[in-house]
Amino acid sequence: MKNKVPHGPLSLQLVRLKSPAEWTLKKEGLAFVFPNAGCGKYFVGPVARRLAPGDVLVSEACKGVKLSASDSAALVFSCFLIRIEHLFPLFGAQEVSFLRAVVQGLGRPKAFPASGSLAKQCHQLLSGLSTDYNLEHRSQLLRVASRILAEEFKTAQQERVRSIRTQDEMIQVLANVRRDELPPTLITALAVRFGCTQRHLNRLFHQHLGISVSALRMQLRLMKALSLLRDPHAKVLTVAEQCSFHHLGLFTACFKRRFRITPGRWRDKVSQVETGPPSHANIPQACILLRCRLCPRENNSPASCGQAPSEVPQSVPGS
Repeated sequence: MKNKVPHGPLSLQLVRLKSPAEWTLKKEGLAFVFPNAGCGKYFVGPVARRLAPGDVLVSEACKGVKLSASDSAALVFSCFLIRIEHLFPLFGAQEVSFLRAVVQGLGRPKAFPASGSLAKQCHQLLSGLSTDYNLEHRSQLLRVASRILAEEFKTAQQERVRSIRTQDEMIQVLANVRRDELPPTLITALAVRFGCTQRHLNRLFHQHLGISVSALRMQLRLMKALSLLRDPHAKVLTVAEQCSFHHLGLFTACFKRRFRITPGRWRDKVSQVETGPPSHANIPQACILLRCRLCPRENNSPASCGQAPSEVPQSVPGS
């Protein structure tokens, strides 16, 4: 069994592997493996997956690529190694922007089935490869690598577009709900709409909005309390009940942790301040509620966005 990669860059290696021997490659760069005959398996962590003739296997070699034959018949495959930094002069500006996502995606072995057009194209290019280690040999391997990487760039671009659309759609849906609540029924409906579980929906909220579903609901309840407490005659207990807090102590603690002031003092402070023209300068630009267009801020005062008069700093934790 030949188990040593030639020293020259972009050089094809032919390996014949008999069971129970294993073939391991751990070097810098991307490894491209092309099974020609026999059946084998490759490993993703402790999990073994089937590798058949005509397949294509690509992986970041520094993470370790391990193959073995699956039966008495030998596994015959070709492979070569390429360092991604050697390809930098060939990448366009758009491809460079997706390069990190592509390399991360190939951090674990990725197989392309023999039935796919990409695997067929790669094996066809290798079938006419010159056995001499010359410019033609290296350029043909470069063509093979470019076919695979072009497909990965396309996938990365589609994932980014899908991610942006998901974020825009989430913000649009949230903008259409009532601005003082986020009912559990809506959370269930959102999970169904995005085709995921509520747990995965929570991860989507974190990924695209930077906040969990429960934290967003809490912010909305507290923002509703801010609006209600602008009434100087409002009772704190009544406001707590209207904002779905069943314990006055919990409401006071959450309100004070969010705005650094008790509900009663907020009500008294706001009632003493004369309202002026709307001012957007005091509203935190990074506020998640503003981004989602869920902020219950009234047109005549920025007070309901969490800016207590001379009491709460402009940068409020949790905004």
